[in-house]
Amino acid sequence: MRFCVLEWICGGGMHPFSPKEISASLRQEGWQMLQCLCQQFHHAGHVVSTVVDQRLLNRQQMAEIANGAHLITGFQSEALTKGNSLLPLSALDLTLSAWHLVAQKCDQTIVVAPELDGILEYCINHLRKLDVPMLNCTGQFLANSCDKWLTAQCLHQHRIPHPLTWTVDDFIEADLDLADRWCVKPRWGAGCEGLRIFDAKLAPAVLSELRTPSNYIIQPWTPGRAYSCSAVVNRAGNI
Repeated sequence: MRFCVLEWICGGGMHPFSPKEISASLRQEGWQMLQCLCQQFHHAGHVVSTVVDQRLLNRQQMAEIANGAHLITGFQSEALTKGNSLLPLSALDLTLSAWHLVAQKCDQTIVVAPELDGILEYCINHLRKLDVPMLNCTGQFLANSCDKWLTAQCLHQHRIPHPLTWTVDDFIEADLDLADRWCVKPRWGAGCEGLRIFDAKLAPAVLSELRTPSNYIIQPWTPGRAYSCSAVVNRAGNI
């Protein structure tokens, strides 16, 4: 099969910004996910296509991803011109137009994008409207997984182990006795952007600094190693 892997940070989503304006940690995380998916689909025997913003990848990274991807399309807005003038598209739609040029030639497409500002849902819904076959989940499942508060509620309802979670609006000071350290993070975000870890005695001061408490969740801090695992599962439950 021919797979299209589209990742927001390194795949053109940040083209209106200079490389210096883009978070180094987000660039690294985006690159790791893009590289992993391209190489794993390639090793499974599939042909892989992708779109990359060449400003954000060094020579070694370009060489590494070329080993896993059959087609490398440098993201350039000049490729989306009509005559001598740019198409009247927003920066977001300009990226999606470049993505669609590649995705429409593939059998399946998977999108990796931050939950921030609804970007992931917008990208997936936009490509689906253009009849691009997608591997991503949709609907309420997608909405729940993009919102850390809804994710926590779903996991608790199905008795799946998960840290105790409150929105900052609903959190009461008496609950601070449940743990010595706490963390607060945006409900919608990317990577670890906006994450703060603090001792219980500092919680009142930290929480009072949040301008929109309803947009944040708070949890007891559990130390450990960061780990991420993904799987593609079909309707029959086969991985």
